[in-house]
Amino acid sequence: MILTPQQKQALKADIIASANPLCVALEAAPTNSDFAFAVAALYNIAASPNFWVWKGNLSAADTGTAIVMAEVGGLTTANSTRLQVSFQVRPNGFTPADQGDRSLFGTVFSAAGGVLTRAALLAKWQRPATVVEKLFSTGTGTQATGLNTDGTVTGGSPALMGSEGPLIYQDVLDAMAS
Repeated sequence: MILTPQQKQALKADIIASANPLCVALEAAPTNSDFAFAVAALYNIAASPNFWVWKGNLSAADTGTAIVMAEVGGLTTANSTRLQVSFQVRPNGFTPADQGDRSLFGTVFSAAGGVLTRAALLAKWQRPATVVEKLFSTGTGTQATGLNTDGTVTGGSPALMGSEGPLIYQDVLDAMAS
């Protein structure tokens, strides 16, 4: 995980504020990589209670598996073309955190015959964050349950991640040295 100087400071402050014995030990011996490994492992577990975030990217293949093929048959010619072109111009996938990307799929599958696809896409676009991802996220972190045609959601509001992926021991050591 590549941390900005501000994120390193936030991580350091969070470690220092923690009552976890491993964090306390790390604070006393900040150059000890054994403690840094253990602290990184603590920050890489799922946040409890669940804190929901938008995934940073969903591959075109993963996006395609969420599309219910029976619903593709009900698309208008224009929406079918929009869907096809979208996959051609975005071979590396889509950004669920971007309302424009969500709007594309919400609009293409906006008819009653797109309900299952919208639900499947929404399920793939969000996930529970780890402790460290929650630390660097902004937003309420609640699970969305519905996708509107304009890309907004109902039933919750996943947070935007400031950094995605696992924390490694070097990140912890860098943060403690900052």
